[in-house]
Amino acid sequence: APGSEGQRPHGHRTRAGSLHRVVPGDHLWGLAETERSSQLGRPATDAEIAPYWLRVIVANPQLPDPDLLLPGDVVTLPA
Repeated sequence: APGSEGQRPHGHRTRAGSLHRVVPGDHLWGLAETERSSQLGRPATDAEIAPYWLRVIVANPQLPDPDLLLPGDVVTLPA
């Protein structure tokens, strides 16, 4: 059912990364921060998030404006 996956629903995870279906309030920096912190097992610093955030932008050429995410968009979060 829609919305039953929780606030940060991830699709399937692969060695290449994971897929995230955008929900209201999502933005690429926040998604990058959450994913990078998860990868590190601790809160990531801005210096650790920034290069990963750029990788997220590059991994998602289907987003015409990375500052504008719409609910239902699918974002690739690299491993």
